[in-house]
Amino acid sequence: MAGHLRSGNTIAGYCLLAIITFGGDRSWASPIVGDPSLFSRIVGPVSANLQRLHTWQGRAEITRSAIDAAGQSFSREVIEVNFACDRDHDAVRWNLHAASGTIAEQPIHPYFTSGMLWGGKIYRLQPYAVGPRPAGLTLLIEPRPAIPASGIDESLDEFSPMAYFPQVQGDTAKALQWYKVHSADKDLIGGTISDLGDRIVFELSEKAGPAKGVNRYEFSKNQGWNLTREFLGDDVVQQAYTISYQHISGVFVPSSYTSTYHTARPSPGQPSSTKTEVQFLDPRLNSPITFSLQLLGLRPGDDVYDRASGLDYIYSEPTSMPGSTP
Repeated sequence: MAGHLRSGNTIAGYCLLAIITFGGDRSWASPIVGDPSLFSRIVGPVSANLQRLHTWQGRAEITRSAIDAAGQSFSREVIEVNFACDRDHDAVRWNLHAASGTIAEQPIHPYFTSGMLWGGKIYRLQPYAVGPRPAGLTLLIEPRPAIPASGIDESLDEFSPMAYFPQVQGDTAKALQWYKVHSADKDLIGGTISDLGDRIVFELSEKAGPAKGVNRYEFSKNQGWNLTREFLGDDVVQQAYTISYQHISGVFVPSSYTSTYHTARPSPGQPSSTKTEVQFLDPRLNSPITFSLQLLGLRPGDDVYDRASGLDYIYSEPTSMPGSTP
């Protein structure tokens, strides 16, 4: 969409360049210091919590802002989203309203759009300006196989609440179980795990080389041992996350999410710092969800271009998705 703001980093920051990886010079390598049983204290509750979460519906209010190297405002936008996520079907639906925004002090015109990830396909309704809904909108359907509901692309106005449910290296339980098993390996990157009573802190640090990168994760006892703070960074790039959770019917889901990103070497014309703040409102967990083209806002007479099946047609009547919750 013309003029829509983008922070330059992924929606949940899993692709930060400063993430420490294995390989290269192992002269600094060492086992993880601390009690490896602490990993198990986190893995069990985190895994069980996600297993109890089947569907999640509600609203999200998102504020993104950016500043340049001189500390001046570069951009700001506010987005409101109604969403429905079905983890059992690996499906998500969103109705998005870009409520306000500016780039270089120039206003962005508010607009609506919607989309859905279902059955290995991505559905996107053509954006339209706030005001009377125009006739003859276009729905584009494209293949998107083997992509989880968290694997969305914010640059195309896609949304999933699971993208703000942070995981260590994509899957907290699997990652921490791996570190528990390999914590004594002598060729492992140096790290520590510490019990601070109300939280457990796990840190990996590269002690050699020019970057001196650090990955730091905090897990809170009072929030189901979920990841509540994360820092990934080196001398050039730093990214931090803070997440609070709400406990509903035995399940923890995020209630607020804040991420900050800073680079000491921004590209010309790009911001040096960005911030994303998300508030999750009116949550409804494990209740039935329906996925349909009508709920995307499609109306009779709208065009449908189905690139997944090779069919183009004019939408004429409401259609529920096969297997959607009644």
